[in-house]
Order: sequence, then C-alpha cells, then structure tokens
Amino acid sequence: MTDEEFSALINEKQSLKWRLREMTRSIEEIQRILNRVDEIDRQLGV
Repeated sequence: MTDEEFSALINEKQSLKWRLREMTRSIEEIQRILNRVDEIDRQLGV
C-alpha cells in the first residue's frame, strides 16, 4: 500500500466516523421530538 492509499483510507475512515456522529445527533433529536409528541398526546388525553 502506498502512502497515498494509506492516507486516503485514513481520511475516508475519519469522514465516515464524522457522518456517524452527525447521524447519531439526528437520531437523538428525533427521539426528543417523539418524546415531546408522546407527552403532548398524554396531556391531550389521546
């Protein structure tokens, strides 16, 4: 493996890890929204 190939793989790995962190934050926000919707439903007696 050349230095360029090695660097490209390291960069790709870092990019993928960053994307996963962003997706995790999105999932956490979705969970907060769904929890709030459930709370509102309970208050409305739905």
